[in-house]
Amino acid sequence: RSSRASPRAVARSDRVLNSGVGNDVFIKLHEENKERRANVERWCREEAMRKVEEELRECTFQPRTNASEILVEQLRGDIGQSLYDRAMEAQARRQAREAEAAQRREREMLHECTFRPRLVACQGSAAAAPQHRRGSAQCASSSSLEWWSA
Repeated sequence: RSSRASPRAVARSDRVLNSGVGNDVFIKLHEENKERRANVERWCREEAMRKVEEELRECTFQPRTNASEILVEQLRGDIGQSLYDRAMEAQARRQAREAEAAQRREREMLHECTFRPRLVACQGSAAAAPQHRRGSAQCASSSSLEWWSA
């Protein structure tokens, strides 16, 4: 129901008010009716607000629309960790991947190299070993010259 009276009802109440007949009773009833309607409208608004608040209190579901993100978090165990901790772990994983990639590139590069020197230790002093040259008197045995012929 609308709280506003129809134009016909307003016109009729105006006629009664202006006629002076039963004016006091009519005014009293009219004021009581206005007050009752205002109370009913206020109660309806409050009731509607209470229902909305109650429904919102029960609504605790918050959908996560990115299913792959949920799966990744569950696999990593990231649920419940702070943003800083997750960032530090991600940085460590990234650095480990980069180190592995650098080692892999180095292995691939060395795999392409065909030259493989055969180094043989000299019978003489250990300090003199890096200074050996082809035909050196210190280490002139055939075994020490193998690295030159390879």
